Amino acid sequence: MTTPPHEREIELKLELDPAEVDRLLAHPILADQPFKVVPLVSTYYDTPGFDLRERDLTLRVRTEGEQRVQTVKAGGSGAGLFDRGEWERDLDGADEPDLSAVAETPLGPLLDEAGRKFQLAPVFRVRVERRTLLLERSGSAVELVLDRGTVEAGERSTPLCEVELELKKGDPAAVFALAQELGSEVPLHLGLLAKSARGYALVDPRPAKPVKAKDPVLNPADPAVAAVQAFARACLAQIAANERVIVETRAPEGVHQMRVGLRRLRAMLTVFKDVVADGELERLKGDLRALGLALGEARDLDVLIEGALADAHRRKPESRTLQALSSAIERRRDAAYGRMLANFASPPHRALMLRLVTWIETGAWTRTEGGPTIAEVATNVLDRRFKRVRRRAKDLADLDPEARHEVRIEAKKLRYAASFVASLATGEKALKRQAKFLKAIERLQEHLGALNDIATLEHLEASFPDDPTARKAARRLVKRQKKGEEKELACAAEAAEALAEAKPFWR
Repeated sequence: MTTPPHEREIELKLELDPAEVDRLLAHPILADQPFKVVPLVSTYYDTPGFDLRERDLTLRVRTEGEQRVQTVKAGGSGAGLFDRGEWERDLDGADEPDLSAVAETPLGPLLDEAGRKFQLAPVFRVRVERRTLLLERSGSAVELVLDRGTVEAGERSTPLCEVELELKKGDPAAVFALAQELGSEVPLHLGLLAKSARGYALVDPRPAKPVKAKDPVLNPADPAVAAVQAFARACLAQIAANERVIVETRAPEGVHQMRVGLRRLRAMLTVFKDVVADGELERLKGDLRALGLALGEARDLDVLIEGALADAHRRKPESRTLQALSSAIERRRDAAYGRMLANFASPPHRALMLRLVTWIETGAWTRTEGGPTIAEVATNVLDRRFKRVRRRAKDLADLDPEARHEVRIEAKKLRYAASFVASLATGEKALKRQAKFLKAIERLQEHLGALNDIATLEHLEASFPDDPTARKAARRLVKRQKKGEEKELACAAEAAEALAEAKPFWR
């Protein structure tokens, strides 16, 4: 039997250290509960060129005792949240996929009339012991699934331990409330990878790549609440994905992109405050600001090493004072990364991520009925923000560094808001205005950012009170960077003028 194509699978996925399973099962909510326990083996199929993965599709055959079930899944996921199309079919004991049963799924168009356009073969397997329990909570029913086992691809394997919570009946808030109750006692992390993604990571074991921002595609008639909610999901997905990149690779670009996600989310909370305002907002803003500060030290040192310091080394590669300064800054960066990673592993951070996804999905602000459209809200918001940036950026060359920094912050908020609603622009005239507007504000941000880096460098010398050699090199580095301040300021003023002349594309 095949499930109808319109049915959806919506679940919250949480990751768990295998060593914590007993602790989870001893939780008061789960202790002595009648779990159903079954072994499962799932075989995933693809072509030699991974055509299914490239199209965000999966095809698997799952074995449970004598039963075989074929499943096609389509669609992606965010941080912890998996919302995918799913089509299932019983295979009556067959071990191979039945391609004649996928015609009405997104996999169908990839197959020719004979069903052999692509040569599908097993790529990896997932073997787990699955524990399942249905929990009744305040009139809602939530299914808890605990999977523990391995993902196997040839001779490679990796352990798997995750909890999935799926709403079967009632209020979606019940899923998130359960997650927070369990997470308060057991270290649960938002799940980022589907089982299929873990398998492909074994087959193609390249390091995780930093994830850039992705804005949702909006319709002018979309309710503002739903549109801002979609944007918040995208920000959280970027934050969580890059946290994984940092933990696995310590890539500086991962730190940068995680900070971008945080700044975009914080800007959204400010720019669209009339949409998202509720009792949790101020607490979340404070916690997100603290997380940004935890990333800030590492990022500032990355920028220094990759920017001014690298440029100085290119000019004087044999300089011993520069080498001493580099060594001192590298040690400081290693310590900053250590503190950042410790923060990620801490209970307050895990709790924040769970609270954040809960607030985005079921916060009081999301339950507002009616209200304005995103086009109406965006017009008012962007008009106000644009006017504010133009006013503050006027006579930019005469502003002191602190005032320029304030302009930079306001310009970032405007840019993020404009990027968020960019898909609302239609027609040749609006698109041309949009391109001109975004180019101007990006240039303004770029030059204001360079000026901010120069201002930040001025404190570098004082940060090495016990290292005369490093202090001397820092003094020379700051002096050289200051020489470029006048040029950057002129470029920033020019960009501010171009932005002031740009016409709103959102009207």
